[in-house]
Amino acid sequence: MPRILEPGDYFGATLPRYHDDGIAIAETRFAADLVIPQHEHLNPFFCFVLNGRGTRSWPARAGADRPMALTLFPAGVPHANRWYGGGGEALHVEFSPLWLERLGGHAGVLRTPSDFAAGAPVSLMRRLVAECREPDTATPLAVEGLVLELVAACANASMKAWRWTRSPPPAMSPPTTWRANSASASAAAWANTCASCGWNSPAGNWPPGANRWRASRRPPASPTRAISRGCSAAPWARRRRPIAPSSRRIAAVPGIDAGVQDRRAAPA
Repeated sequence: MPRILEPGDYFGATLPRYHDDGIAIAETRFAADLVIPQHEHLNPFFCFVLNGRGTRSWPARAGADRPMALTLFPAGVPHANRWYGGGGEALHVEFSPLWLERLGGHAGVLRTPSDFAAGAPVSLMRRLVAECREPDTATPLAVEGLVLELVAACANASMKAWRWTRSPPPAMSPPTTWRANSASASAAAWANTCASCGWNSPAGNWPPGANRWRASRRPPASPTRAISRGCSAAPWARRRRPIAPSSRRIAAVPGIDAGVQDRRAAPA
């Protein structure tokens, strides 16, 4: 059965930094090449590594041996630790049952082992270290605010990690699918443009004077090729060949139909 440690016991030389209103903060120095066997604590606490390299493992939770930066150790969860080289230093922030009762339903974040390598929790812990090392008359108020903000930041980080594992962002569609959809959409837009301008009408109702213009122009390429070259159907068509004048504009000019017919009937 794992050993159960009393509040303030961390297998090292402890220097108290703050103790008030259910929050106990202390700095602990660990010996060189220290191997701490499996144990558990009565109260939940944060462990913030100040110096050295330490690792933790959760045998009961299949947690591998990982380095610590800021780690949350819940109450009653067996774990083991190890410090390499010349040992290390850590800041511990421990919570009493009375303080947990004040949190009410928000204390759930302190019941699950968690690691925080960066982000808001680590930044808040650095501020807490500076506040405890240089205390003044406003330290109790500052510590209370920083600890509450630390718990909230850890809860937000844990929720984001949970959402990521439960519902990861949808993968992007393959480029080939995107291009196929774009090509079909551009082809439909191209057909609508041609229909509105009277090009390639099924009945062959081309505007007067447009046959000579059509014969002297190269037929347009596929709109799919236009899309692959980085332009849409309409601007590409305007660059490739001018838009034929509409039949209404031609008919609005007096005598234009007769002039076109005369030129067609005249010998070459």
